[in-house]
Amino acid sequence: MSNATINIEIFDDSIGDEWNNVEAAAESYAEFLEQRLIARCAEANIDADVRVTFRPNMAGCAPRFIWADDQDTEETLQSIVDNYSDQDWMAFCESDAARTL
Repeated sequence: MSNATINIEIFDDSIGDEWNNVEAAAESYAEFLEQRLIARCAEANIDADVRVTFRPNMAGCAPRFIWADDQDTEETLQSIVDNYSDQDWMAFCESDAARTL
C-alpha cells in the first residue's frame, strides 16, 4: 500500500457571497468535500490522508496538495479531485445542510 495525501484549502471568498453565513457555508463545504474524497479514495482502494480545511479571511487561489509515493496512485488521486470538483460543489449546494446556510 502506498502513502498518499490530499490536502485542500477552502477560502471563504471562493464559495461566493450568496450565503447567509459565508464562514459557516465554507466550513460545511470543507467537511462535506472531505467526506466525499475519503469515500472516493476508499472506492479506489487508496488509503489516503485526506484533509480539507477552511481558511477564513483568505482570498485568491486556494492551494491544494496531492501526493502519493507512486505515480499511478498520485494520478488516480489527481483524477478523483479534478473529475468530481464540479459535481461535489453542485451536490453540496443542493444538500439539506447547505439550504440552511
